[in-house]
Amino acid sequence: MTPEVNPSPIGALLAVFFVLSFGGVLSWMLRLPRAPTEAAARVCHSVSAVRHILVPVLGTDYSDRGIELACRIGREQKAEIILSYVIEVPFSLPLGAPLPVQETRGKAILERAKSIVEIHELRCQTRLERSRFAGDKVVEMVRAEDLQMVILGVRPRLWPIENLIGRTSETLLRKLPCEVILDAFPECAKPWQET
Repeated sequence: MTPEVNPSPIGALLAVFFVLSFGGVLSWMLRLPRAPTEAAARVCHSVSAVRHILVPVLGTDYSDRGIELACRIGREQKAEIILSYVIEVPFSLPLGAPLPVQETRGKAILERAKSIVEIHELRCQTRLERSRFAGDKVVEMVRAEDLQMVILGVRPRLWPIENLIGRTSETLLRKLPCEVILDAFPECAKPWQET
């Protein structure tokens, strides 16, 4: 004769809990993810298609911050960062007039900017250009080379009556046929300060 076994209510509860949790995990694993909407897929593709980012540089803190932003945006797709310094030649001089002080300053600014890009191990080009107006030269470069994005660090507003963007930024926003990102950090903080 075999002894009679009474099922324990705790054992039954554990068995039910195990079956339910195992079923829940299986249904979660086999569930297909929701397909992204067409708009979301288009946005992801447009950012990943950026292969060349132009950053006009000035040698200022806010300009350097624009370079850093370009590197972070271009990191995943290994975009090439094109750094451009434009010497604005006054109308009183011919465009090809020697300007050794401005050229030396421009080369130093481009070297400093290039060092920021090299930290991120991205490809980099530097260009020292001349023009009557910097904005027009940047627009010309973008159109000639079919660049996909321009990132510009803009100065913080220093006085209540001063505009946030200057003549060059306004020209770029109005005339560029590509995506333009303006980066303005808060006027109360320097970009290298931790908040």
